[in-house]
Amino acid sequence: MKIYLFCHYRDYFSEMQMKQLKNAATVIVVRKIQPIGKCQTLMNDKDEKIIAMDPDSCAWKISNEEIGRIPNLKAIVFNTTSYDFIDLDYCRQKNIVVTNNRNFASEAVVEWLLMMSLMVARKLPLVHQNGWKIDYSRHMGMELYGKTAGIIGLGNIGTRLGELLQALGMNVVYWSKKSRNDRLKRVSLTQLFKTADYIYPCLAKNQKTMRLIDKKHIRSMKKSACLIAASPQYTLMDCQTIAKQVNDKKIYGIGFEYERGGELLGNIKKGNALITPALAWYTKETTMRNAEKWVENMVNATRSMYPNKVN
Repeated sequence: MKIYLFCHYRDYFSEMQMKQLKNAATVIVVRKIQPIGKCQTLMNDKDEKIIAMDPDSCAWKISNEEIGRIPNLKAIVFNTTSYDFIDLDYCRQKNIVVTNNRNFASEAVVEWLLMMSLMVARKLPLVHQNGWKIDYSRHMGMELYGKTAGIIGLGNIGTRLGELLQALGMNVVYWSKKSRNDRLKRVSLTQLFKTADYIYPCLAKNQKTMRLIDKKHIRSMKKSACLIAASPQYTLMDCQTIAKQVNDKKIYGIGFEYERGGELLGNIKKGNALITPALAWYTKETTMRNAEKWVENMVNATRSMYPNKVN
């Protein structure tokens, strides 16, 4: 068994972790950033193998044609939670298992969402646009305490976010298709958008969630409401409608991070809009946790064990 490890970051793994991988299989490290189909060593290798992929190494694009040309491929092991850049159905047809890396960044993302909430609540984007000069007629903020937070999706991030928002004294409601939480009040998605003061989409990106939040939901938000989201949540919503609502002051503000196609949000020039690069996940602790879980997933894959299988 071989592991083709696509990771252009040096020193990402500890010596102990590399030893674990080498004890499990023959490891071929590929550091060059390029389409996976251009790795001729991989394409010509007929031995049984798995691919361990940091999607940065292939610019977040893996085609079916490239996958189909890889001989004797048993599994693709990603170090990301998302996997929308690969055709899961095609991999299933080819008997190629795809796994992701779960729960390594939940705390970091939740803390980032809280940070954005506080900054938008206190209108720091508007203060920044004004050259950090205080304008008491425009810069009066509001408190989170006593407000209603609406969480869309109760995965690890949504659940943890609800706990911390309750600790801040917010009333927390949620909508989730499947998950339930007896400590929080479940409401319809329509009611959530109409009544919540802070709205937090915390959904996985897939075919179903891409059609979930529409223009009517966004336009139904209260004028005093905020929309706070980490990547890739902006891709689940109509960014043009969001930008217009913010610029026309029809909602209080937004806090968004974006990457890979979020240029429209990045071009918002006015309104109480905090737009950041996709750094919510990026802390010392998450990178260490990511490497640890990724190694565990790789070793499991060499043994035909796939606890984080997504297809």
